Formats: sequence, structure tokens, C-alpha cells
Amino acid sequence: MAGFVTSKVLGLVREVVIARAFGTSGELDAYYAAFNLPDLLFALIPGGALASVFIPVLAGYLTQEDRPGAWHLSSAILNGVFAIVALLGLATGLAAPILVSQLLAPRFSAAQQALTVDLMRLVLLSTLIFALSGVVMGILHTHQHFLLPAVAPLLYNLGIIGGPSFWRPP
Repeated sequence: MAGFVTSKVLGLVREVVIARAFGTSGELDAYYAAFNLPDLLFALIPGGALASVFIPVLAGYLTQEDRPGAWHLSSAILNGVFAIVALLGLATGLAAPILVSQLLAPRFSAAQQALTVDLMRLVLLSTLIFALSGVVMGILHTHQHFLLPAVAPLLYNLGIIGGPSFWRPP
């Protein structure tokens, strides 16, 4: 619980640091527009629905002391999540110019739309990493290991807070 609360507080600090570094710039608007769709992909596939089904099933294998079955399930889920998120990420990345210009940011200038497309493609790479780490966090939770899953969001927020501290737009 302390990790969750600290992560939310750091999330607020993150937003303040980003706002101070970028103000109300077109670049910040492009970042937020680019972040929405990849974040939705993560929330729908590995972040929400999968975790609520995967953890109880994996716990069932472990309760029955079927470690080979548990690891086979974990491997299958990791590979499946990788394949699905990679394919969806690739399709989204290829369709990014159309998605940005027609759906996400139709009122942005051409330069802002191009920046949004580039940023979305970068964020899609992190979505794949977060999807796999979400499954690994589920495995850790099932094995009653809670410290690393609680620390991971803290490190994520600290990394984003550190970015504008070392790099500021001109």
C-alpha cells in the first residue's frame, strides 16, 4: 500500500515537473496526445483483463504444486502477450499518421502531428516492455513477492521526473 500511495504522490510531482519544464507548449500537447492510445493498449490487454485472470489461474497451479504447469502457463502468457502487443503496436505505429491526423489530434499543425506520430511510435516500444513487465509482476504477486512490483512504479515516476531535470527544451 505504501508503494501505491508513494507512486501516486510521485505521479503528481511528475506532472508538476513536466508542466514546469514544458509549460503549455505544443510539444507537451503532442506528448500527451501520443501517450493516450499506447496507454489504452496496455490498460486493456496486460494491465487489466489479463492480470485479473492470470493470477488466480497461476495460483491454482501453485496450490496444486504443479510447478512445471505454472511455468508453462507463465511462458505461454508471456509469449502470447509479447506477440499480441507487438502486432498491435506495429499496426498502431504504421497507422499512426492516420490515427493522429484523423482521430487523436486533427487540429494540430502538420509539425505537431509529425511530432505526435514520432512520439507515439516511441511510446509504443515502452508499451511492449510494460506489457511484459506487467505479466512478470503478476507472477511475482502470485509467488507472494510484493516489494519489486511496488517499487517499479516508483522508479518509473522517478525516471520521468529526472528527464526534465537534466534536459530542458530550448
